[in-house]
Amino acid sequence: MVEVSVWKEPDLSRTLPVRPDGKITLPLVGDLDAAGKTPAELESAVQQKLSGLVRDPRVTVLVRDINGSRVYVTGMVAHPGAFALRSSMDVLQALAMAGGLAEFADRGEIAILHADGTRHVVDYDDLVNGKVRRKLSSGDTVVVP
Repeated sequence: MVEVSVWKEPDLSRTLPVRPDGKITLPLVGDLDAAGKTPAELESAVQQKLSGLVRDPRVTVLVRDINGSRVYVTGMVAHPGAFALRSSMDVLQALAMAGGLAEFADRGEIAILHADGTRHVVDYDDLVNGKVRRKLSSGDTVVVP
């Protein structure tokens, strides 16, 4: 989420999500590339777009929330949900972020549903003993039955 504030123009000021295509949409301006830009670079781009429409636009951009890649853990875990994907995260680390397995979880049938449509089943004990180490990618879901 980014907050775009135009001084003395409350109708143009917004808090916006950066869309998956890396753009934001502002009134009068339309779509702007935001991904990969610093707040100062985005301020400059918005000022440039508004310069013909607003007299002396003064723009401030603040990053409010960073929504990077996520993995999802669901089923018989203490705290199911979406978690920020850390670099080189594996299934055991994702389960730890979800608070571990619930008491009656099926330890032998943990499914990893990859964003590309593939599916793998792993045993919790194999993960703990280091026999299996399955990396996660953005959008993957770990299901503990």
